Amino acid sequence: MLIKTLNEYKDLIERFPFQVTFSMSHYFFGGFGQTFFIAFLIPFIQDSYKISNSQFGLYYGACTLLSAILLPFAGRLYDQVNLKIYASIVLFFLCFGLIIVAANISLWSIFCGIFLVRFCGQGLFTHISSTSTARFFDESRGKAQSLASLGASLSEAIFPLFFIFLTKIFSWQKTLVIFAAVPSFFYIFFYLFGLKKTHHFFQVVEDDKRSGNKSSQFFLPLKNKSFTLLVLQFVLPAFILTGLFFHKIALGELKSWSQDFLAFCFVLFAVAKTISSILTGPLVDRYTARSLSQFCLIPMILSLLIFYLSNHPLAAVLYLISSGITIGFGSCVQSSVWAEIFPKHQLGSIKAVMMQCIILSTALAPPIFGWALDMNYDFHFFILFLIALTMIVFRFQEKNLDKIKA
Repeated sequence: MLIKTLNEYKDLIERFPFQVTFSMSHYFFGGFGQTFFIAFLIPFIQDSYKISNSQFGLYYGACTLLSAILLPFAGRLYDQVNLKIYASIVLFFLCFGLIIVAANISLWSIFCGIFLVRFCGQGLFTHISSTSTARFFDESRGKAQSLASLGASLSEAIFPLFFIFLTKIFSWQKTLVIFAAVPSFFYIFFYLFGLKKTHHFFQVVEDDKRSGNKSSQFFLPLKNKSFTLLVLQFVLPAFILTGLFFHKIALGELKSWSQDFLAFCFVLFAVAKTISSILTGPLVDRYTARSLSQFCLIPMILSLLIFYLSNHPLAAVLYLISSGITIGFGSCVQSSVWAEIFPKHQLGSIKAVMMQCIILSTALAPPIFGWALDMNYDFHFFILFLIALTMIVFRFQEKNLDKIKA
């Protein structure tokens, strides 16, 4: 079974090498806008401007919220502009944001740069990758999404190591300039050698006559309660895990789990995320993402139950492995399910709204979880509330799959 799955992935890469590379690279370079990378800049910025953790968190949250507000408007352009032009513009502003941060002119300029990096990296680069993959691939959409999402796992493994290595040789500002140059050279090479073979991959998808040409039509599904439940089941894990991971040090102290031990557990988290994503791809192609979506919250519920019930070190291992499965399985299903429900010419708009909801949840999670930690009662009551909420969404979602319509 495993050998057959690996051969299917090999065949897909051989048939569509440039398309897979394009999607994977956008997930990979989108890592510049993720919290795990920006967290490495916090000590340098705090040392330069003498700001506290709470002040940095406030500014960072504002950047994330602004990114979430603007994402649907920028994301809709995906449906109207040639993908090569669209991706090139986003790439320019991502690199420009890194250079603004590296310039270190003032605190406001740094957070303007962080906004661009968050907006283009976490937001639009991820949006470009998942949407282009869902739009181009039909029969092998699940496996293609799994391969593309490996770019995110690679960035989580590579960027921290290279940042630490380069900052021992250069200043953190020069390191950011180097990071800004890498995607620029990569895409110049890609467009020079891959464009002729992937010309149709970058073309705008024509609107079909039945769907009309009203840009406002993509808001209609948001009025459907069943559609809202489907969105909620993808947003809820992002909200919960962002809150738990952002406060992992405080929660580790609460559970008597050392930082070194948690660092080891997060390696297992990354491995579980990667393996579950690879295994989910063929399942999506065989059973459809729509039918598999009802199972997305099961590993999330299991993860929360383990966290709630035990302080044993083994519980940390199982909790983070279950969390990795949640993200690996859910991201693959989520990236494919919209292409099964909506016409291709609407995917950019729909997925932009989805990304907005996810980014908003990741902006709200740290202060809400921080408030729960600071309250004078057992934090486990808050976890119990999250378990109940997740189970309610899971229960209702089982009955609503057939009601979701474009």
